[in-house]
Amino acid sequence: MIFTFRSKAFKLLSVFVILMLLLVAEEASSASTLIGRVTLVKRDGQAYTLPVTSGTKLGYDQKVLMRVRGASFVIEKGSELKVLEESEVLALQVSKGVIHFRVKPSKRALSFNTREGDFRTLGIAKASTSRVRGTIRINRSGIELWVNEGSMEAVTEKGIETVEAGEKLEALSR
Repeated sequence: MIFTFRSKAFKLLSVFVILMLLLVAEEASSASTLIGRVTLVKRDGQAYTLPVTSGTKLGYDQKVLMRVRGASFVIEKGSELKVLEESEVLALQVSKGVIHFRVKPSKRALSFNTREGDFRTLGIAKASTSRVRGTIRINRSGIELWVNEGSMEAVTEKGIETVEAGEKLEALSR
């Protein structure tokens, strides 16, 4: 009889431990993935560093610097965006503002997702330069993309266009 009691107690304890492990694993898998950091520099010169996780919505009343693996961004005052990470692609859903960017395509592909279309680096495998540098501006009248170095693909209602260094692409609002 004692053996059966211990056996039942052991079974209950085992079930409890397994349920707790599943609960902890679920919590860990639902937690946002740390992508990088945003640095805020106040007028008094003090710098504050905050984490950026997948799904983070950003909108600041000042210019900020965001660093992630393989890329850095200067986000101008009043810009609004959401940061997403999809495998090796860093996707920024941009609703308005000006973002200056520098990306190392050998380390990370970048995609700007906007209401007028998607703008992306040519990707890790197809990268022809060591970095892509430029600026994207989104406002009510549309989108302007300047590429200073490297090249990007633009997927708009006109189809796929490649924007090379020194070129500018404009997509007007519908």
